[in-house]
Amino acid sequence: INEIDFSDINLSLYPNPTKGAFVIEADEQILGVEMVDLQGRTVQSWKTSAKKVNVNITGSAEGYYIFTVMFNDGRFVTRKVLKE
Repeated sequence: INEIDFSDINLSLYPNPTKGAFVIEADEQILGVEMVDLQGRTVQSWKTSAKKVNVNITGSAEGYYIFTVMFNDGRFVTRKVLKE
């Protein structure tokens, strides 16, 4: 699975791997976040208008998930997260 990254967007996602709670932080305002499992099913999504989002996936099964972080101007960044 390839991660997509627009090089002009500074995005941090930590800690990764995670036990369930982690932070997504960007230097631009985040419009939303989508969590997808490796079968392509949307597991959860969050709408926001902040530069920092606290995410909790404690109730999700262990394994890899793909997070797409969307920005107001249509750009997006994807990151792989390992839930332990």
